[in-house]
Amino acid sequence: MRFNVPRPVHGWRDFLGEVGVIVLGVLIALAGQQVVETMQTHKRVKETRAALDSELSRNLAAFEWRMSQRACLRPRVDELDRWAAAMAAGKPVDLKKGITPPRYFTINNTVWQASENDAGQMPVETKLNYASIYAALGTLGEEVWRDEQQAWDSISGYEHNKDLTRDELHTVRGAIIDLQSDDELLDVFQQRLHSQASKLGIRPLRHIEKGIEPQLMQNNRELCEPLL
Repeated sequence: MRFNVPRPVHGWRDFLGEVGVIVLGVLIALAGQQVVETMQTHKRVKETRAALDSELSRNLAAFEWRMSQRACLRPRVDELDRWAAAMAAGKPVDLKKGITPPRYFTINNTVWQASENDAGQMPVETKLNYASIYAALGTLGEEVWRDEQQAWDSISGYEHNKDLTRDELHTVRGAIIDLQSDDELLDVFQQRLHSQASKLGIRPLRHIEKGIEPQLMQNNRELCEPLL
């Protein structure tokens, strides 16, 4: 028994030509889709980086604000150290004014947390630089600054006391040591943050919070006023 293989109506050459046209059309469509997806990915990454840079610029401004207060905070901590030492020696001295704690600004990471998918499309080195600077800022805000705020609150609770018990003196002295240690850590953070920000081309905002400059300046003036 013989089987006849059906032939294209117009011949094999025409048939293969038609198939080639279909395959070429499919390849062109797939390539076009890939180009569109690549362009969309680049656009999302660009928008994500712009949002991250904006958030980090504000965070870096918060850090620079804290650094700008060192010139006043260091002498104030030294005064508090002498104040506590005088009480410990039984020769208490009165403070001229209440203890003004520095003003801190929250470190934000909302954009970083929300951009996990798009951040994954960045070059590895770029993503690692962003991760590093956010990690440093997270440690700064959640550990160093929180520890500082607790220390200031602890000392402020005794600002009107004429004398302190042994336990109270121990608390105040511990808080003063914490303030001194935390301040020294700022140099380490400054070096790391400046290095990472330079790699990413990010600079701190000139004004961290527009509209509250008078309040900030008042806070700075109070910080600089002598306590003894």
